[in-house]
Amino acid sequence: MGADRAGAGMKKTDAKQLDLFVTFVGDVPVRDEREAMSLPLASLGKRKRVKPIEWTSRDGKRWCRVSANPTHGMATVFDLDVILWCVSQLNEAVEHGLPTSPMIQLQPYELLRAIHRDVGGDHYKRLEAALNRLTGTLIETNIRGDARSQRAAFHWLEAWTHDVDEATGRSRGMTMTLPLWLYRAVVEERAVLAVSPDYFKLTGGIERWLYRLARRHAGKQTGGWRFTMRDLHERSGSSQPFNSFARDVRRVVAANTLPEYSLAVMEGQRGDELVAMNRDPMRVDVPQKRTLRRVRGR
Repeated sequence: MGADRAGAGMKKTDAKQLDLFVTFVGDVPVRDEREAMSLPLASLGKRKRVKPIEWTSRDGKRWCRVSANPTHGMATVFDLDVILWCVSQLNEAVEHGLPTSPMIQLQPYELLRAIHRDVGGDHYKRLEAALNRLTGTLIETNIRGDARSQRAAFHWLEAWTHDVDEATGRSRGMTMTLPLWLYRAVVEERAVLAVSPDYFKLTGGIERWLYRLARRHAGKQTGGWRFTMRDLHERSGSSQPFNSFARDVRRVVAANTLPEYSLAVMEGQRGDELVAMNRDPMRVDVPQKRTLRRVRGR
């Protein structure tokens, strides 16, 4: 399916005055921000979490801290589907030489459909709850800072609005404002990686996180990548005890249902448990087509 540029409840002149990026309608190839795929920047579970995540790399040079809004809780890996969709939309515009903005205008129906969620009814309310968690989650990190010394603080979303018709209750459209940390990574630094559209079909938080980690580190390398189970536990930000986390990882490995990658548990030379991640040619998707048509007058 092609992709059209379309408004979301506002006139074209209004969007121009507000410097809005109007999203595409249709199937857009899925992209993710590279650094975020490797860091514990969201809760892996659906239950409300307010306990912060703190992670520091083994060499002490990279770190991040994630704090939750006590009312809404921390953003989850499922909430990040919204961020992946926004990143994909911006990436599509960049690749076609179109103007972009961190303030994004959209129709929630198109967003929900693209990330394989139901639409209408309570699903808009659930989307708003996810946006509250994304807006309320504070991330502090030195990742992508100059010489790793520059600190940054941002929320997954800096702001959002939802225009609803009071008489009918129907959505007229939404706006979302991305943090500059993320926007510049996509538009200026081009720090994005292709993601399988089947990612949105994964139902477990750990398997979603393992796929993103495999895509980031194993990539297309012939030898893949390996992590110790201890390193995975620390890197995940999981609130589970180590033994429970390791058990769930082994279940994902045994199920062997991740898109593009196969996982295996093995014993390392020092006797520690390793998880090997390798790209499986039999699972690689056919490249997502880019057939972009511009709406007349844009």
